[in-house]
Amino acid sequence: MFKNQKIRFRILLGYSVPLFLFVLVALVVYASLRSYAKVHDITIKGNTIVAKSKDLSFNLAKMERSVRGYLLYKNEISRNSCNEAEKEIKKTIQAISPLIKDEKQQELFGRILLKIDEESKIASNFILLVDKGETDKAIASFREGASIKLGSDLEDMTNEFENKEAGLLETWQVKEESALGKIGTALMIGILLTLTLSAVISLLIANGITRHIADAINAMSSTATEIAATVTQHERTASQQASMVNETTTTIQELSASSRQTSEQASFAAEIAQSALQTTEEGSVIVKQAIKGMNNLGAKVGMIADQTLKLGEQTAQIGNLANMVKDLSSEINMLALNAAVEAARAGEHGKGFAVVASEIRKLAHESKKSAEQANAVISDIQKATNATILRTEEGTKVVEEVTGYAGNVGELFNSLSEASNKVYENAQQVLLNTKQQAMALGQIVEAMNGLNTGVRETAAGIIQTKTGIEQLNMAAGNLKQIL
Repeated sequence: MFKNQKIRFRILLGYSVPLFLFVLVALVVYASLRSYAKVHDITIKGNTIVAKSKDLSFNLAKMERSVRGYLLYKNEISRNSCNEAEKEIKKTIQAISPLIKDEKQQELFGRILLKIDEESKIASNFILLVDKGETDKAIASFREGASIKLGSDLEDMTNEFENKEAGLLETWQVKEESALGKIGTALMIGILLTLTLSAVISLLIANGITRHIADAINAMSSTATEIAATVTQHERTASQQASMVNETTTTIQELSASSRQTSEQASFAAEIAQSALQTTEEGSVIVKQAIKGMNNLGAKVGMIADQTLKLGEQTAQIGNLANMVKDLSSEINMLALNAAVEAARAGEHGKGFAVVASEIRKLAHESKKSAEQANAVISDIQKATNATILRTEEGTKVVEEVTGYAGNVGELFNSLSEASNKVYENAQQVLLNTKQQAMALGQIVEAMNGLNTGVRETAAGIIQTKTGIEQLNMAAGNLKQIL
């Protein structure tokens, strides 16, 4: 049956039997664990019930002591202790009630709850009587013994409940230990059975596989020898291809370096052209500003010439006025002289008039002298004004000539700016072309490097293949020896 099956099927079959046993053991262990978990949960609840029952007994006794203390001393400590005990009793009852599963225990716990409720009412009645000031009545009621008997009955019932719950807990603990022991037994039996069957099946499968492997090794050894001869031939061819690709890659790398250098030179030329263009544009702006300034200067020089002409005219008018003053001074002098003559003729009566005439002659002489000085100054001013007018006219002509020269220079700068712009555009185009060439050559270099790497890896792979085939032959020989 096993001879005609594939190795994979045999191995899977060999693993499936232990796996099936393992699953079977796991199911048994799982069922045992479920049972153990259930018992363990009941045990934990039982422990909780026993512990809470003891807390219940303690708080009941605490409540009774607190009530007696309040009857005797009527202090707040006893009252607070009683209230605290009642709260703890309620919490304990709420914790125990959902945990009780045994019907008899549930019935007994129900009777305990009735007794607790009755005792709580009696305690509240005692405290109420004491608060009303009827302490003697409360003590008398306490001495009747009803509350004492109720406390004794309640204590007996709680002890009975604790003892029965402890008995149930012991029973469940025994079941828990038994369930845990079953789990260990199932594990041991399952492991031993799985190991035994696995060993037997593995031995049977190994014998069949060994025979098939031996036949395959013989065929593989023969094929590996033939492949080794072919790989040796491929190795020589790959080495020659790697050498040729390496030489081509070196040549293209040199061409790429030259292209990068050309690109750098073109970039430098573009920068120079851009700088020249900027300088030309700046010069054109400066020339335009100079032309504008010369135009303003020409206008201002014209204004100066107009003002100078007006000044010359006004100076001439002042000269005329000065001549008139001079003529008037001469006439006044003559009149003063005539007045002096007449005063001399008048004799004693004309002395005062002679003095006045003398003073008038002096003033006339001074006026004539001042008029002559004014004429001299005005003459100098007229000469300076005339010279200024001549210089202004010459300056106007010079400004017009300079403005014409500046306009010519501006036209030259505009022509130079257009030429520089064309040079810059051509340089940018050359730079773009060289960059594209450099990128193309870079891609070619990367491709050649990739090809070179691929050829080298191919050669290395062939060498590794050859080595692997040799190792395969050695492994086949070792397997033959082992088998």
